[in-house]
Amino acid sequence: SIGRIALAVSVDNPEVVYALCTRAGSWGFGGLYSSINSGQTWQLKSSTPNVLGRALDGSDDNDGAQQGWYDLSIAVSPSNANTVYVGGVNIWKSLNGGQTWSINAHWTGAGGKPYVHADVHDLVTTEDNGSLVFAGCDGGIFQTKNNGSTWSDLSKGMGIMQFYRFSTGVGDPYLIIGGAQDNGTNLLKNNKWSQVNGGDGMNCIIDPTNPTIMYAS
Repeated sequence: SIGRIALAVSVDNPEVVYALCTRAGSWGFGGLYSSINSGQTWQLKSSTPNVLGRALDGSDDNDGAQQGWYDLSIAVSPSNANTVYVGGVNIWKSLNGGQTWSINAHWTGAGGKPYVHADVHDLVTTEDNGSLVFAGCDGGIFQTKNNGSTWSDLSKGMGIMQFYRFSTGVGDPYLIIGGAQDNGTNLLKNNKWSQVNGGDGMNCIIDPTNPTIMYAS
């Protein structure tokens, strides 16, 4: 019943191995397993809440359409093998080896939680700083320097947005609208970019006879 798996270890105790599992087919949270003997035997630590879903409280239906096939990441603190971070749509954190979880960062910043862009594909800790964690996601690179209490976006100035489609205004090459993968629809007007529609951006067009009329999808 298990599909995709992400693995993580810690320099604090290299014999402890974590396996973040998805459910085959639905791609919801299939459980957090751990081994204390380098993978010889395994124990299920938790199967709830749904740490791979969108909901702030992890109440998403694990058997519904989930995204574990797309975003799945896990990291362990180098200074404490019981401190585990997992990433799906949001970032969750456990202080007891995956037995219980609290949401650490949310894709819209709901509930007063720090904002980290949705779809966390990678979580990285450093070997010499247990409070430092990096998150690689569809919004770029985010960083916490205080064990996840706050997160900051390091992506400013990086030309890394992936556009699917562009459209320009007739007679005005500097009026541009573009649909971006997981980063909405973005408009360049008066030499400034702004997001004009959310979610995934795709086809878009500026009316060729009236540039004040635009379409996004």
